[in-house]
Amino acid sequence: MRPAGHQVLANVYRIADLARSFELSGGVSFRGFVEELDAQSEKAESAEAPVLEEGAEGVRLMTVHAAKGLEFPIVILADMTANIAASDPDRYVDARERLCATRLLRCAPWELREHEADERLRERAEGVRVAYVAATRARDLLVIPTVGDEELDGWLGPLNKAIYPANDRYRHATIAEGCPKFGDASVVDRPFFANDEPSVQPGLHSPQQGSHEVVWWDPRTLKLAPPANLGLRQEEILKAIRTTKNLPAWLLIVNGKRSANKSARWTGKGVRCFHRYRSNGGSERVSVAVKFEAVEKPLGRSAGPRFGTLVHTILRDVALDETI
Repeated sequence: MRPAGHQVLANVYRIADLARSFELSGGVSFRGFVEELDAQSEKAESAEAPVLEEGAEGVRLMTVHAAKGLEFPIVILADMTANIAASDPDRYVDARERLCATRLLRCAPWELREHEADERLRERAEGVRVAYVAATRARDLLVIPTVGDEELDGWLGPLNKAIYPANDRYRHATIAEGCPKFGDASVVDRPFFANDEPSVQPGLHSPQQGSHEVVWWDPRTLKLAPPANLGLRQEEILKAIRTTKNLPAWLLIVNGKRSANKSARWTGKGVRCFHRYRSNGGSERVSVAVKFEAVEKPLGRSAGPRFGTLVHTILRDVALDETI
């Protein structure tokens, strides 16, 4: 309720996220974490945690820990193949004995080996809590990636009972209101070693646990593998120009490298150019002379990399507020 309270809370969440990252990277002491925070605070790029505005639009990518305390209309969980926990625990901490046993170079101390089963259960329980936090960030719609053939035991494994129907109800879907017409399979393709048992039928299902309903989507109704948008703006411009009726009489258009290589010809003195397009749709061959100038390189002159090194050295060492 205090002024700028949302910013303070966002900073607290960021500190907690930094603490988890510090622990995962091998940090074992609170003093070390404080020293790491102090080092980060001195960096020029260090800033306060961003606060999500109430009416902000767009897609926001974040970790589950960073999303704690926030709510969004639509949440899409990602990376379904990630493990819920590490296969082998990395450390065992006993606060009473002031002990931290850490695995080093794949070698584990006896204290960690003795409590390895307990630590594995603890880390898995933490993974379940992370999955719960992720699933409860959605207000209206939660999208969970999964496989229709069988339940996977990844980091989204704790949600399986809430999305999968019973085995004998896989093929008993009902029509989902507001959705397009689905096919009979929720799996597009299978590897050669997979079984041929039918997958969960796309449509509306009642899961094994909970009183809610789940819509299994037909992936064939989605636009899979769309062409990549690599920012080739000039191609879109040329495409629009070709469809324009009133083309300038002097406009020269080269239809890609293939057409240029086929139409252009080297004469030794200049370049004989391709076609000139008229406004009425016709074309004619024209020749454009290009004059080339050759400049000899003086002996002993530095090459391009040396010149670039000089420029970067000047930018690094010369103060920007110096006057010439």
